[in-house]
Amino acid sequence: MKLPETPEATFVALRHIRETALVRYDSLFTPDERLWGLQNLRRFHALFVDRFDQGTGSFLEKWRTQLEGATDDVLQLAAELLYVQGKNSNGDTLGRLADLHRLERRQRLAKRR
Repeated sequence: MKLPETPEATFVALRHIRETALVRYDSLFTPDERLWGLQNLRRFHALFVDRFDQGTGSFLEKWRTQLEGATDDVLQLAAELLYVQGKNSNGDTLGRLADLHRLERRQRLAKRR
């Protein structure tokens, strides 16, 4: 089911993100590499969220500082998170993805009845 006024390409991109990163935990940039697993997410959280920087400087300057010492996998995960965030900033596509997921779920439930 499509949401009104949403280009089909948006749905294709969001389905790819959902299936790749959130279902299979694979990398969005390097196929078949499990990157979005719990261990990497916890490492990212410890470096970025737990070391929140309220100081001066641009977002990317703080981002680099907070991620110092990260493994290559965590750095790639961080880049992929920025990519997904970029998708979100273009027309609230993550919100649309959630809407799409709810609509698809309702469709599946309706078919069972």
